Amino acid sequence: MTRLHQIRSQRLLRHFFHSFFDNEIIAPAGEAHQTFVSAAALLGGLGFTLSLIFALRYGIGLTGASAAYRQWAAVSDNLIVVLLTMALMGLLTVLAWDSLLPTRRDAHILSAFPLRPSAIFRARLFATLLFFALTLTALAILPLLALPICQTPAGDWTQLARRFAAQLTAVCASAAFVFFSALLLQALLLALLPYARFLQFSSLLQILYLLSSFALFFLTPNPADAVRARLHWALYLPPYWFLDLWQSLAGGFWPFPRHTAALALPAAASVVTLSLALFAALYSRALRKAVEGLPLSPSGPSFFTRALAAALDNTCLRDARQRAVFWFAARTLFRHRDHRLLLALYFSLGLAWVLAGVSSAFSTGFSRLTLAPDPVTCTIPLSIAAILLIGMRALFSLPVELRANWLFRTTAPLSDPAIPRAVRKLLIAIGVVPMALAPFPLCFAAWGPRAALAHSLLFLLECAILLEFVTWRFTKVPFTCSWLPGQANLKVKLGVYFIEFGAAMSFLGSLESFALTRPTLSAFVKLSLFLFAILAWRVWRRRAAAREPWAFTFEEQPTLAVNSLRLS
Repeated sequence: MTRLHQIRSQRLLRHFFHSFFDNEIIAPAGEAHQTFVSAAALLGGLGFTLSLIFALRYGIGLTGASAAYRQWAAVSDNLIVVLLTMALMGLLTVLAWDSLLPTRRDAHILSAFPLRPSAIFRARLFATLLFFALTLTALAILPLLALPICQTPAGDWTQLARRFAAQLTAVCASAAFVFFSALLLQALLLALLPYARFLQFSSLLQILYLLSSFALFFLTPNPADAVRARLHWALYLPPYWFLDLWQSLAGGFWPFPRHTAALALPAAASVVTLSLALFAALYSRALRKAVEGLPLSPSGPSFFTRALAAALDNTCLRDARQRAVFWFAARTLFRHRDHRLLLALYFSLGLAWVLAGVSSAFSTGFSRLTLAPDPVTCTIPLSIAAILLIGMRALFSLPVELRANWLFRTTAPLSDPAIPRAVRKLLIAIGVVPMALAPFPLCFAAWGPRAALAHSLLFLLECAILLEFVTWRFTKVPFTCSWLPGQANLKVKLGVYFIEFGAAMSFLGSLESFALTRPTLSAFVKLSLFLFAILAWRVWRRRAAAREPWAFTFEEQPTLAVNSLRLS
C-alpha cells in the first residue's frame, strides 16, 4: 500500500509540475518537456551571455581603472543581476500564473479519484517549490559562478567564498520575494472573493503584475545616477533592499548614507511564510470553490461600448462581412484570457523598450527631453504601436474558436477583400489610433502646434507602412485557423528581429527629430515624400498580389520534407 501511495504521489507531482509548462501560452499540449528544455536553454543562454559580458568587462575593460571606479562598477553590476533576476522571475511567474492555485479542471478531475486532499496538497506544494527552484537555478547559476570570480582578486579565496555566499543569499531572497508575492496576492484574492470574481480580478492582477515587473526593471535608477541626482527614494525600492543585503554580506562598497538591508530578509521571509500559510489553509477551500463556484452572468456592453460600436458600424464597417470579422476578432481578443495576457505582454515589451530609452531622465531631468524633439521621444508612440501590431498579428494565428471556422469558410469566397480589410481596420483601431491620440496633447504643449502636427503625420505614415508589412500575405480569419507551432523558428530569428527592430527605430527617430527641429519645412517634406513613396510601393505590391489566384487558409498544413515531382 505504501508503494501504491508513492506511485500516486509521484504521478501527481509530475502532473502538477507539467501544468506549469503545458498551457496555451507556453506550449502546445503534450510537449511540456520540450518547453521546459527550451526555457532552460534560453535562460541559460542569457546567463552565459551575461557572464561573458562580466568576464570581458572586468578582464579587459576595467584593467587599468582605479579602485574607486571598480567599486562603482561592482555595485552597478550587482544591481543589474538583482533586477534581471526579479524581472525574469516575475515574467515566468506571470506565465505560470494559472497553475499556482488549483483550477476548476483539477478540482473536477481529481475529486473523482480515491486520493486524500493532503496528498493532493503535498504534490501541488512540492511541484510549486520545484518549479521555483529550477527556474531560479536556470536564471542565476552562470552569473552566480562568474561574477564573484570577476570581482575578487586572484588568490583571495576567503573573499571569493564571502562574495559567493552574499550573491547567493541576495539572488535567492529577491527571487523568492517576487515569486511568492504573486502566490500571496492570489491567495488573498481567493480568500476574499467568490471564485467567479476571483478569476476576473486574478486576470487583471496578472496583467498589472506583468507591467510592474517590467516597469520596476527599467525605472530603477543606476546607483551612480541616484547618488548624483540625490534620488534617495530609490533606497526604498525592493531591488535596492537586496542590493544593500548583497553589499553588506560581501563587505563591499555602499554609496548611500542609509542602509536598507534590514528590510530584505524580513520582507522575503514574511512573503514566503504568509504565502505558504495561506496556500495550506485555503487549498481545500479553493478546491471546493472551484467546484461550487458559478460563472459570472454577462452584464452586456456598456453605453459607451454600444455607442462606439454603432459609430464604427455606420462609418467604417458598413460591409456586413467586414463587420462580422472585425467584431468577432475584437471580442475574442479581449474576452479570451490567454490572448489578453499575451497582448498585455507585447504592450509591456513596447513599454519596456520605451522606458529603457527614457530611463536616463531620472538623472538628467525631463526638460531636455521635452523642450525639443529628439530620437527617443519621437519614436515612443511608434515603438509601442509597432510592437502592438506585431503582437496582434502573431496572436491572430493562434486558434481560439475553431467552431467558427466552418461559418467563415462557407460564407467567404476564394478571394474576398472584406476579410483582410477588416483585419487591417482592427489593427488600426487597437494599435494605431490610441498611440496617435494619446501623446498628441503632450507634444502640442511641449513642441508647439507645427511640430506636433508634423509628428502625428509622420507617425501615421510610418504606421501605414508597418501595417502593410505586418498584413502581407495574411490570408486567415483571426483566431479560427488551426495552428502548427514552430514554423516561425523564433529560436533562430528572434535575435535578428530584435536587431532589425532596434535599428529601424533608431533610424526613424533620428530622421524625424532632424526633420522636426529644422527651422524650415524642407526636411519634413522630403521625409514625408520618402515615406509616402515606400507606402505607395507596398500598396501597389499588395494590390498586384490580390489579382493573383489565391484562397484563404483555414487549416495550416505541415511543410513536407520531400516534395514529389508528380511526374506520373
